[in-house]
Order: sequence, then structure tokens, then C-alpha cells
Amino acid sequence: MMLSERMVAMFSAWPYRPDAEAPAALVMGAAFLLLGLSMILQPANIRETFDRLGETLVESVNRISWHPSDMSDRGLRLAGVIVIVVATLFFYIAYLGLAR
Repeated sequence: MMLSERMVAMFSAWPYRPDAEAPAALVMGAAFLLLGLSMILQPANIRETFDRLGETLVESVNRISWHPSDMSDRGLRLAGVIVIVVATLFFYIAYLGLAR
């Protein structure tokens, strides 16, 4: 039996329910959408939050040369747009799971 035939047999034996992932994809999409909108509308607050998180998580390690709190408003807004695109992909995954 060739490798591709074994892979098909293995994956066809697993129970796959696309509707089981739909609620999780909706929650992730909503979370990413809120984060992206926050990054676009309030970049200063996001920068302060990144700075506080960086201080608490990396107290013992030397600070690297780049940190999210060093980003400009334009950079944070661009990152927010990218996060919203990722949220759109999660909503599409949820739609595919619920449409079947």
C-alpha cells in the first residue's frame, strides 16, 4: 500500500465533524476582531498594555532591541488591520462549519 493510500485510509477512519469547530472559531474571530478594532481606534492604550505585559513577563530577561511598545501609531493600526483579516478567516471557518 502506497503512502498516499495509507494517509487516505487513516484520515477517513477519523470522525470529522466540521460543525464541532464552529463555536470555537466564532469566539476566536470575535476576540481577534475586538483586538484589531482596539489596535486601530486606540493605539496608545494598546501600546501601554503591551508595555505593562512586557514588564511583567520579561522581568528577569534582558530587554531585546525591539518591543511592541516601540511601534508607532501607524504600525499598530496596520497590525490591527492584519488582525481583522485573521478574524475574517476565523468567521469564514465558522461559516463553513455551520453551513454543512
